[in-house]
Amino acid sequence: MRKHPRVGILIDGLRKNGCNVEEINQPLLFSTAQRVEILKKPWKVFGFGWNLLHLWKSLSEQVHAWMKKNDKPDAVLVGYMGHFDVLLAHHVFKGVPIILDHLIFAGDTAKDCGARGSKAKLLKVLD
Repeated sequence: MRKHPRVGILIDGLRKNGCNVEEINQPLLFSTAQRVEILKKPWKVFGFGWNLLHLWKSLSEQVHAWMKKNDKPDAVLVGYMGHFDVLLAHHVFKGVPIILDHLIFAGDTAKDCGARGSKAKLLKVLD
């Protein structure tokens, strides 16, 4: 599922240049507005974390099923807004180059939304 046009452009470009592209995706179901709201209401991070863990479990199962049928990929592209998914990809695809399409930095977004102190520093570390 391509929610952001940027991901589609990258996938189409890779395919047009002869790359075999397999898509494994599980949407987070947290909008950008909801992510920004977590900065203002930190207790909501628990719901976000719970949702993320369930999605990671599902993604991990899909990846392991794919890996049983296929050779190790040459590279893994983690699409836009993949700040957390890149961590899972690094864990699941050991020894495979991980490419993160990092359009917007989480720390900069937090700063633009008025986050200061430890919240902004944490997101800057995530970047």
